[in-house]
Amino acid sequence: MIKGEDFNGSGIHISHLQFADDTILLIQPKIEFVLNAKRILWCFDVKLPFSYLGFPIGSKPYSKAFWNPVVDQIEARLAPWKRRDNSMSATLLHVGMRVIIGNGVKADFWRDIKIDTVALKESFSRIFALVSKKEGVISDFGLWEGSSWVWRVPLRRRVFGWEDGQWNSFLTVLHSINIREWIDDILAWSFNSEWDVLSQIVL
Repeated sequence: MIKGEDFNGSGIHISHLQFADDTILLIQPKIEFVLNAKRILWCFDVKLPFSYLGFPIGSKPYSKAFWNPVVDQIEARLAPWKRRDNSMSATLLHVGMRVIIGNGVKADFWRDIKIDTVALKESFSRIFALVSKKEGVISDFGLWEGSSWVWRVPLRRRVFGWEDGQWNSFLTVLHSINIREWIDDILAWSFNSEWDVLSQIVL
């Protein structure tokens, strides 16, 4: 009736997975198998489309209607965190998203610029203690000179010799960031690149 997927050419076909009271069907993409699976679900009085993990199973994944409930859920989860903290990073721990820096108008300088997963102010704690401006978005820490972005990070005093190494590393990180004047900062789901266009949410 239906034929499961053969993973890695092992010859073993997996047609379903069961977790507690949930069942996932793994079916080869042939119309015959899909129709048979649909008939099996009818035996359990399951109506298509139905919702699973927030996704409407049985709908067209390339249609706008398919993604609307997912986007609505993400926006609902973002809303309270936007009220509590202006940092875009404040939402990341809760919805598994990443910041993509554009013009720096909305992304927080000290929190949203990261070394791996560590915020700038923690990666360069000595420099953070030394600066006079400890709050602000990325665009507050530089300016455009013609078509070139120039960083301006104000210090309370000059950098001492023993601080030169961390200061130079700090500047190297900043110069590696591509500030794009006409592109907004965004939050994006951490999906594969082929799905990013569907998953980006402009704040």
